[in-house]
Amino acid sequence: IWADDFHLYRRGFAVAPNNAVPKLDLAIVLMQDRNDAPRATELFREVLVQAPTLWEANYDLGFTYVLTGHNREGEFYLTRAIALRPQQAPQYSYRSVARFKLGDLEGAAADARRALDLAPEGKGYHTTYGLILEQQAQLAAAAAQFRAELQLYPDDQNAKDSLHRVEKTMNGASSK
Repeated sequence: IWADDFHLYRRGFAVAPNNAVPKLDLAIVLMQDRNDAPRATELFREVLVQAPTLWEANYDLGFTYVLTGHNREGEFYLTRAIALRPQQAPQYSYRSVARFKLGDLEGAAADARRALDLAPEGKGYHTTYGLILEQQAQLAAAAAQFRAELQLYPDDQNAKDSLHRVEKTMNGASSK
């Protein structure tokens, strides 16, 4: 291999610093491979100055913000991405996480349902919806979502742990 993605995109960025594409590609690699959210965020924002309607930059910046706990900003950029491409399930899923963390359980539930409508087999989508339902004290519905996740992904430890916790809560409530 003559170069990895980081070096390739860094070179493309150096050669064409005003081109949004290598800048976007470099930001993605910084986030995914290098776990450098601050630099990736900076580059995503620069891309959006150049191309504010570029779906990938809005989605990736929103995703990065949610992953780093900046949920209000993540919600904002994911909403922009949804306006640009409303049929992409992952952006609804990540916006549901942002809204959940911001305390907007109704908005989070609506987004989680939309993600599931678009991609019923999306990894983690049933678990995300189940966690929201659990917070809304809809324990049976939450357990059903965790079971649905485990039907698709039997080794998903988060779904297993969540199902166990909800079932334990439901059993404790029924024994009283």
